[in-house]
Amino acid sequence: MNQPRSLTPPKRLAALLLAACLFVVSSAMDLQAAERRGAMIQVDKKDGSRIAGELLQIQEGSLRILDGSKDAQLVVAANDVRSLKIVKQSKAFAGVGIGLLGGARRGGGGGALTPNSGGGWWNPSPSQLAAMGAVGLGVLGAAVGGIVGAIKGADEFISCEGRTPKELSAVLTKLERYAKYPAGAAVAATIPSVQKPDVAADQISQPPAGPSDSTATAAEAGPAADTTPASRRLRRIHIDLGLNYVSSAGVGTLKDVMRSVGFDHQDKSCFWGLCNTADYPRVWKDTALVSDVRIDYSLNSKWAVGLAYSPIGSHRVAGREEIPNVDYRPTYPPVTELATEYSGQTLAATASLLPIPDAFLKKDTVRASLGVGVSRIKTSLGGGPDAGPPSDGLAYHLDGRELTKTAPAILVSADWIHFFNRTLSFNVGVQYRYIPFSLGPQTISAAYSYYPAAPPPGTGTPTWDALSVAIPKRTVNAGGIGFGMGFGFHW
Repeated sequence: MNQPRSLTPPKRLAALLLAACLFVVSSAMDLQAAERRGAMIQVDKKDGSRIAGELLQIQEGSLRILDGSKDAQLVVAANDVRSLKIVKQSKAFAGVGIGLLGGARRGGGGGALTPNSGGGWWNPSPSQLAAMGAVGLGVLGAAVGGIVGAIKGADEFISCEGRTPKELSAVLTKLERYAKYPAGAAVAATIPSVQKPDVAADQISQPPAGPSDSTATAAEAGPAADTTPASRRLRRIHIDLGLNYVSSAGVGTLKDVMRSVGFDHQDKSCFWGLCNTADYPRVWKDTALVSDVRIDYSLNSKWAVGLAYSPIGSHRVAGREEIPNVDYRPTYPPVTELATEYSGQTLAATASLLPIPDAFLKKDTVRASLGVGVSRIKTSLGGGPDAGPPSDGLAYHLDGRELTKTAPAILVSADWIHFFNRTLSFNVGVQYRYIPFSLGPQTISAAYSYYPAAPPPGTGTPTWDALSVAIPKRTVNAGGIGFGMGFGFHW
């Protein structure tokens, strides 16, 4: 009689993870399947009062709200509203479930399709790879889904003060999607009437006795003329954290310097018949990914000033030269190398054209910035038999010079910014950095060693000598062209 097979631990783990994913997603779907409700909103009026409740309907330039604290309907004219907030339910839980399920499904499926390689931690089987892939990508998917869900479920803030009648009408039109009943529809009779004695008279406008005969939408009806005085100047703080790929222009200049002084020979090495040729000058280090931080302060709805900080990365270029007119053994030619490196940070004051969208009617904007500041740059120049990555064993043969310089910096950038809500945004942009500093003129001694073709009797040690190298004066741009992305926080 066949006995039922029990699941192995990896398969049991994958099954439990799948069950948990299905539970989370089904719970989220049950919540969405509930009876449609209007959005919970909080209205701040121009007279200083506040109303909070469920948005029932947008009708004739007004908001019909069910105030739960007073168990009554309130009708607020759009012209009386200074600002309002749409209070949303967090979607982080649903995002975690969807991301967990999607990541586990892809990770488990990819692992299961892997050819069988025997099993064990060092050589896992398909079932083990499926379990590890489901857990790894499931956790990653859950994290990404949770972040996206939290962004989608964030509250929305809408400022109505100082808007034109056309803009207020557009706000009301967009608010219709958050209302429980469409514009012009009859409100359910079971909802309490506005005619309650405990409702303040200055907080309501008398609604129609029955359903409106008009079929016009809020956008067509429009609010009454806006009597609000000119809005005060906008004051907002913006903090951006970015990651950029920058191609440093200085690396090319350093390679030109190496060629100008003759350090452009090749290095050919062979091992067991396999030969490799390295071309000089060559780049030993070239930091391309750099982070930046910028703080902007909006002077009004279009212009902002601020500060921008960014490292310029670390960049190192080496050149190689074979010493001429030296009697040496053919297998040990006399060679020496020359290396130069620069790194540093930049701080600049910026002025930006930064139109601030309301993050409700309009969520996208473009920022153009110009920054002027200073860079603190550390430069080094070394010569010796191995001037690439420093070696402790050869350090005493190197002639090194290190200098710290202050250089001007000009930053130009343009960014497309998408506001998820009033406080969080995502941006993608391009930039150009001009950070000139001077290299040279200076003279450096580059040591080299060789084995004489006819060494003195009884000696087998190399002979050391040095080559004097005159470095010409060059202007090096530590900046360059770059592009990147980042997140912004706004208050």
